[in-house]
Amino acid sequence: MHALDGVLLELPTERAAQLAAVRGEFGDGAAQVWRGVLDRADEVWQARRRLGLEKPVITSPRISALPEILRGRDPLAAGRDLPALLDAVLGSLGPRSGGAPAGASPGLLTADLAVSRIFGRWQLLGDDGPADLQPLLDLLDSRLERRGVEVVSGPGTAPDAVVDATAPPPARRSFRREPIFGAPTRTIASVSSVPVPGEAEGIRERVIHSDEGPVVTWRWRRGDRLITVTDDHTRPVPDPSRGPSLAGVRGWTRRPPLAWTERDGVATLPASAASHGGPEPWAQLLTGALAAYRVHRRLTGEDVSPTNPAVGADGRAHRRGL
Repeated sequence: MHALDGVLLELPTERAAQLAAVRGEFGDGAAQVWRGVLDRADEVWQARRRLGLEKPVITSPRISALPEILRGRDPLAAGRDLPALLDAVLGSLGPRSGGAPAGASPGLLTADLAVSRIFGRWQLLGDDGPADLQPLLDLLDSRLERRGVEVVSGPGTAPDAVVDATAPPPARRSFRREPIFGAPTRTIASVSSVPVPGEAEGIRERVIHSDEGPVVTWRWRRGDRLITVTDDHTRPVPDPSRGPSLAGVRGWTRRPPLAWTERDGVATLPASAASHGGPEPWAQLLTGALAAYRVHRRLTGEDVSPTNPAVGADGRAHRRGL
């Protein structure tokens, strides 16, 4: 649910349902413009997904070499004649996904409109309702144990390769310093609350928009507890672990590439939330996968990445590639 100055709008992830919601609240003209916004978001996603999400960025990109839709004008400039609430939805992409100031051009972050629409938004449900990621971490531990992987706090001997998951310090430039990612101020509350008859199940999200930025609240029930998590983007705090803010393409190009370096004689690959994939949880997962493919190739000489046409999505070689 999005709210601005008393106007409320539920924006589903599915395209047709989204357009129907906009049409019902603001009329056919606004729906037509919003359709154009979604079309442009798809174009940005198609261009961006090959740059640090599906394929590693191994050298610092040059802006002039990027696809035109990424280096050109604001891809959503044509959508700025939207109603105030929808304009605020676009303006909130910068603070919510890119750690940018309120009102900054969404730029690369336009792709986020396509990501949620294509892949949906999911939540993990446990016996007591919505849960955190711990059950998935438990499953990961079990899988590592079955595959004979030993998890240690540090290498006992000199490692063959290292993946450094910590963000490097901001580059020192005498002429300009890229703004650090601005993370929201997060608060978590858990109170005893009796269920209300007819209360909707699952996580309920509410985004209150303002000129200072969005305030996002998630609320769900776990047993007799009502849990509320609030991300206040009107009071951002610097978070260097997420790299430069994604207020524009220039800051994105200055993120550390997935390139091998030598540290104390050990091959080291930086891969973190500051990488070109970005700091979103799903983007960090893809960054980790790309790093794993690069390590595997360095240690074995085999390319098991999905971009290798001789290898399937499961990592097994096709017969025609043998």
